[in-house]
Amino acid sequence: MAPLLPTDDDATVRAKFALTATYLDIWIMRRVVNYIRIGYSSVSYAMYLLVREIRGKSVDELRDILIGRLEADDVTLREAKNRNRAGIADLRINQFSRRYILHFLARLTAYLDVQGGKPDQFATLVDRTRKNPYDIEHIVPNSYDL
Repeated sequence: MAPLLPTDDDATVRAKFALTATYLDIWIMRRVVNYIRIGYSSVSYAMYLLVREIRGKSVDELRDILIGRLEADDVTLREAKNRNRAGIADLRINQFSRRYILHFLARLTAYLDVQGGKPDQFATLVDRTRKNPYDIEHIVPNSYDL
């Protein structure tokens, strides 16, 4: 909500929400694949700084700030430079990563579906309240034979 202004029209509000949500999704997944905690106590100060920096910004200013933050971040999908982590190359399923891997694979699956002309099914893939929710093996099978 930080970048919103009372004078923003609906299209501007949607654009600001989309930019901020995309940034947060990337920021969180970068940390998860590097086994960096993302709980409240671990990220509250970083979020305070983010909110302060994006407060009341235009769509273009917001985009530039968020892209700049991602480019300057030492935590990427490939590595966490200052933490000696190997990123996605070292990602394994365990108690910490299980729920995040489902989210990551659902995001990847939805992206590939959209690129292939199918509808975005992300919300369905991560919906744990469904009668038969998707699990990791439903998204990435154990057997690759066709």
